[in-house]
Amino acid sequence: MIDVSHDVDWLSQTQSAHIAQILHRLVGSGAFDLARLIDAIGDCTNLSELLGELEKHLPRSIQPAFCEQTAWLRTKAITDLAFVQRCQQAFIIYLGPITPLLIETLLKDDVELSQFDLIEALISHLSSRMNIETVRAQLHDTIRVQLSPIPHFRV
Repeated sequence: MIDVSHDVDWLSQTQSAHIAQILHRLVGSGAFDLARLIDAIGDCTNLSELLGELEKHLPRSIQPAFCEQTAWLRTKAITDLAFVQRCQQAFIIYLGPITPLLIETLLKDDVELSQFDLIEALISHLSSRMNIETVRAQLHDTIRVQLSPIPHFRV
């Protein structure tokens, strides 16, 4: 698997793993210069820059699929009310009636919060008794599947 983890404070382990899965699925493990890619990551200061650098290093034929599959890592959650409603519906099962208030608070506290990061922030409020990784995969898949009618690759 391609490893995009790097010692940066702005890239979470979950984001890194998600990006690595997308890259692995799209290009395999040796389709482009990995050393050059790792250098590019070190020069980035935020997730948008990283995704832009990754895209530049990908073959042109793969760039549209990469952009489509990483859009929710960049898209601000607050700009898509349908997405916010899907989050409320999906998380109310786990968090109960406090879910809408929690989402409202998260979005007020950080208007730049991406769709991906909103889901991760909500997951951080789940009970420690749950199998968090299983729930995370189900929620990311359930909510993201509804983002676009365009077929996507499973993560």
